[in-house]
Amino acid sequence: MLDKFNLPPFSQWEQGFSAFDDEVRKLESGVENAPGVNYNDRTVLDNLKNGLEYIVNGTIDSYERMNSLGKDHEVYKKVLGLMGIKYKLNKEGNIVFTDTTRLINGLKNYKEEGVLIRDAKSGKPRAGADLKRLRSLRKRP
Repeated sequence: MLDKFNLPPFSQWEQGFSAFDDEVRKLESGVENAPGVNYNDRTVLDNLKNGLEYIVNGTIDSYERMNSLGKDHEVYKKVLGLMGIKYKLNKEGNIVFTDTTRLINGLKNYKEEGVLIRDAKSGKPRAGADLKRLRSLRKRP
């Protein structure tokens, strides 16, 4: 049986996990020391895709228990589409991503912009100008 830390984030709430759970405050994510995501590495992208599929399916399964719409419902297609994900349902009825190009490109862009956004908000000199310049370069044909 899965414990509350091996479930997709939404499903953890169903297992007694709460905003007041002191256990979660004591966990170390490891993110602080993790290397950056290499979006050019096929293995990394496959792991990201598989992890996201797991989270999406688990989250929708939880919603479906409350309000059965079916995983092929337009609301799911729209939300995943806005994220930059195209999908189909496999024979078991689970979501399988067919194209994540827009999502990956968005993550790559945000990886670069995120540091500049943070720096601009913290008042670091030139960060705002650097962010504007980066965004204007991306808009060019």
